[in-house]
Amino acid sequence: MNKFRSRLYLLIIILVVLIFSLVMTWLMEKNLPLVTDNAKFVYYTSKAIATLILLGIAFYAVFLNRDTANLVIQFGATFVYQLLPLLMRFMMTREKPLTTWSVILFFVITIIYLSIIFAVDLLSHKIKKVEKHLTGKIIPVISEESYYDENGRFVSATLKDKENK
Repeated sequence: MNKFRSRLYLLIIILVVLIFSLVMTWLMEKNLPLVTDNAKFVYYTSKAIATLILLGIAFYAVFLNRDTANLVIQFGATFVYQLLPLLMRFMMTREKPLTTWSVILFFVITIIYLSIIFAVDLLSHKIKKVEKHLTGKIIPVISEESYYDENGRFVSATLKDKENK
């Protein structure tokens, strides 16, 4: 039940982010319109890629069993990545759009983002593999009565085991 609840919360958060993203795109088109066709193409392409990345990381988190701490890092990076199209829009709504710089910024940040996501995924995979070997040994509980001999004298558990053998 706990895993189902966390996945449900995760889907709700992703849905809210998607709705916010769509509303912001509509509001920005009203208040900060993109003038050139190149600016529109670059912005909508970056917006589509950012949305696909959000949906991809949601699918990854909901359907694959991964370490929760690493998912937090990946989701944090993904939510920050969602602000990239907004930054690009601000760069391209000037009198002279900075389309080239927007594309450069998009590729650099995307490469950094993908590097973080893939590195954390590899780390998560290695942690799962090593976790099996790191489990501790279970030491059985020994009754205090085994520390004493038949006369009630303290002999310790190891000496008592030697006497029984």
